[in-house]
Amino acid sequence: MHWTRDELLVITVEFEDWDQGFLRRRVELHCHSPTQAHCQLGGVREIACDSSHPLLLSHQGPQSQLFFFSVAASVGEVYLAAHAAIASASQGWRDPGSVLCYPAERFERLLASCNGMLARGPDAVIQALAQALSGLLRVNVVPADPLAGNEQKVVLTLDKRWVVCDSVEAIELDD
Repeated sequence: MHWTRDELLVITVEFEDWDQGFLRRRVELHCHSPTQAHCQLGGVREIACDSSHPLLLSHQGPQSQLFFFSVAASVGEVYLAAHAAIASASQGWRDPGSVLCYPAERFERLLASCNGMLARGPDAVIQALAQALSGLLRVNVVPADPLAGNEQKVVLTLDKRWVVCDSVEAIELDD
């Protein structure tokens, strides 16, 4: 992996092409204008590029905020339900900490205040969170300002690692 001067994130992948008699191939994946990345060096079993993926929800479509205004009977139950709902709505691709407004160590203090903003993020995730918490807290979903630009993005996934960018170009390297 490396960055180029013209803002490309280049990921080089070497693999044995089973369809070509185990021929060893090298391909550079050029990620144009990356806006988010979670990558590290290492082996990869599966590579995909997708224009409709849970990671793209933060880059396109409606966004919302979730407010609460009641006492929580069980802080632990609210915390676990919130994490489960976020993981389910984002198919495990989104860290609950990127949606919840406060980390675990401040969560109890937030709920003790009996009102405040609990989460913000993609509307689909916030709606699922609101539904999961509806029996535990009184909640209200409020639409957030629309995303600026709202450009079409793609996600390059390398197992559970990923890059959100404008486009991906695969260039085969000759040895």
